[in-house]
Amino acid sequence: LIFMAAALFTLIDFPNWRTAIALGLAAYVAVLVLRSSAWLIVIPAALPLLDLAPWSGRFFWDEFDLLMLVTLAVALWQGQFRLTAWAVPKLAGLMFLFVLLWAVSLLLGLFPLQPPDANAFSAYWSHYNSLRLGKGLLWGLVFYGLVRSQPEEAGAFTKLSLGMALGVLGVSVWALWEQALFAGAATTVDYRVTAGFSSMHTGGGHFEAYLVIALPFVWGLVFSLRNSLTRALAGAGFLLGAYALFSTVARGGLIALGVALLILILGTWLAHRKQSGHRAGFATPLVMGVLTIVVMVAGISSVFWKQRIEQTGADAGIRFRHWAEVLNLRDSGVV
Repeated sequence: LIFMAAALFTLIDFPNWRTAIALGLAAYVAVLVLRSSAWLIVIPAALPLLDLAPWSGRFFWDEFDLLMLVTLAVALWQGQFRLTAWAVPKLAGLMFLFVLLWAVSLLLGLFPLQPPDANAFSAYWSHYNSLRLGKGLLWGLVFYGLVRSQPEEAGAFTKLSLGMALGVLGVSVWALWEQALFAGAATTVDYRVTAGFSSMHTGGGHFEAYLVIALPFVWGLVFSLRNSLTRALAGAGFLLGAYALFSTVARGGLIALGVALLILILGTWLAHRKQSGHRAGFATPLVMGVLTIVVMVAGISSVFWKQRIEQTGADAGIRFRHWAEVLNLRDSGVV
């Protein structure tokens, strides 16, 4: 009831589309009542897509937080969430240490508390921005606790992967539309897509980082589904996401996808070999890998990509200087 009340209070104060968001959340609650594990699909799909900040101006506490509040409230109401879910042998200690470091960083950024004013929750320079950054791990822990609280379910990974695949598909289509709108078919335009990631209005690598992390789930969906048509659709979604990654013109994303691809091909082959007991099963992941490489080659064929690759050495020097200056900004002492 407390979490539902917090969601209602947030919704009443929301600047745009209150009725539409309320109806959407009500429908989501109804789905959760009928299918209690639907959040496994909805949350991963909404993570990269449910971003109304360019229109609402809300980015400290926004519509995705509303979704998480409602999810947690329904899970608690249905008895799906257990505090003991985080007590994982061999992992609990590492998680505690990580959360402790997170809490120290959050408090260092938050204090001394500044008087709340018009800029307190609308600027990155505000001390309260520490709460916005810290919120990501908080919701991650909630999602992890929800997953751990569920009974062992054969289709849980498939549902989670389906949600990730829907998110990848959504942002990939968004990125291609954005590329066509602002750059067209020209290969010389120095334009980098951002899709639905409003946090990139000051730059950053959020879009390509998301794709590199999410694409392995889509790969897993390709090899966990049994229907040939759905597997082909999942494979097409993976290739579309890989192409969207190259529309970001991110060299780090290119390297990361190459490493991930190697791990995915070998991992899929080894898993299949272990299950079947023979050397078969390498053809399908190899074909997927070759198709992805074709997409990679097509993606980096533009003039802008070639310019970026040629500038790698100079840009690396700039990055190293930036990092050195950041380290030199530290205060002396234990803190």
